[in-house]
Amino acid sequence: MNAKKGYNYRKLWRILHRDFGYFIVGITLMYALSGIALNHMYDWNPNYIVTEKEVVVKPDGSVPYSKEEVITALSKAGADVDYKKHFKTSRNTIKVFVDGGTVEFNADNGSGWLEVIKKRPVFFAINNMHYGKHHIWKWISDIYAVLLIIVSITGIVILKGKNGITRRGLWLTLAGLVGPAIFIIMIFS
Repeated sequence: MNAKKGYNYRKLWRILHRDFGYFIVGITLMYALSGIALNHMYDWNPNYIVTEKEVVVKPDGSVPYSKEEVITALSKAGADVDYKKHFKTSRNTIKVFVDGGTVEFNADNGSGWLEVIKKRPVFFAINNMHYGKHHIWKWISDIYAVLLIIVSITGIVILKGKNGITRRGLWLTLAGLVGPAIFIIMIFS
């Protein structure tokens, strides 16, 4: 009787492991991709594409102050941007706000700098989900974490024999715990 009962638990664990595993594939891939992107945020900007380019806005030295003059100067400079507004920041500097960025140039010699920021496709959304900034997503990620715990525990107990948790599985599980344990000891001691 006990052997049959143990078998039923093992069968239930396999079913839970399989079904929850399938269910969380999408969110696992999302978190993995976002995690890689965020781990390298000092190498690149995972949320935005930042375009910077030098422009010559008004090489003739005249000072454009009207909206029309600034728009004309930007188009002559090859800056394909949508004008929002502008103002004079100092005696000879004009700052122009454009859709997604700014252009700042010296009104005397026309030398300037264009910076446009655009949301990085896919990564902007999944990184914000990863940060847990949205109230509803916080609860979804908590449910996901519980499902990961269940999948991890059922994955440990469903195999028996030489590949189970009492032999090979034990050594692999311990090896998987060593890395985080060493890192925690190094950081917090």
